[in-house]
Amino acid sequence: MFTELLPREEAWRGACEHCERPVERREGPKAPRHYQFVARGIAEALHAVGAGASYRRASLVSRDRAHRFRFDRETGELRESDHGQLVADWVELFAPVVFEPVRPSFWPAEGSLLFDHLPFRVRALDASGRRIPAGRVAFDVFCAVGYVAGKPKLWRAEAFPTAHPANWSAFLAALPGEPKRIVCDAHGGMLQAICERWPETEPHQCEWHLQHALERLLAKEARRNPDAELEQLRTRAEGALTGPSFWRPFVRAAKMVENRAWITGSPSTAQPSRRSSPAGHRHLVAPSTCR
Repeated sequence: MFTELLPREEAWRGACEHCERPVERREGPKAPRHYQFVARGIAEALHAVGAGASYRRASLVSRDRAHRFRFDRETGELRESDHGQLVADWVELFAPVVFEPVRPSFWPAEGSLLFDHLPFRVRALDASGRRIPAGRVAFDVFCAVGYVAGKPKLWRAEAFPTAHPANWSAFLAALPGEPKRIVCDAHGGMLQAICERWPETEPHQCEWHLQHALERLLAKEARRNPDAELEQLRTRAEGALTGPSFWRPFVRAAKMVENRAWITGSPSTAQPSRRSSPAGHRHLVAPSTCR
């Protein structure tokens, strides 16, 4: 009774949002001393980020709920921060603890395992001081997606300085087990690590990447040597890798193009012709071997 009251979460409407009863000053969830956020608010922010909200949006809602405002020192005006660092810190601190009980402890032994990586870029200047349009890669995030009861599930995600084969090898070694089939974009560092660590695993190229590679190839040839047959081929190429019923018209149109070695020699077109899986399987094409 001789200590000050602990900070409490204040409801937006003067009542608890869960039980809808009025919350007095002495009631409500407590927050750590000298901290303005309660555990429930942190959990809701983590849930929002997991559902797709941005760090900035989740941080803004969390600050608003805790009535954490910042005043300009010069003008005294109220300024709301639009920075996402608050929830970013919470993710770094709490997400591993929350995720640990449900984290996959081994690579899936059945079905397909999808690999990809996403480079995160930052602003950068060249030697002359000019801004590089695409910036430079600060780090890469490796991701693996498996399937549980036919539904995709994020299996593992980890950040690395580069997409070097040694980093891919470390990513593969993070969990025990060896999957039967890998679907990827045929990144050189990724394939090298897969072939060295999992020599018996079948690597397959992702049809989404093959479709885009095929469209880029045809657009390049159309700019170089435009003609009616090539334009018809570009039309047939839309969705060509969806299944055999779409692939066969494209093959017939490709046979009409003179000097079509640049088409048949491309992995985008060579692999679907050897496909042995049913048309309904969207993710797989014939394997590209490690040997």
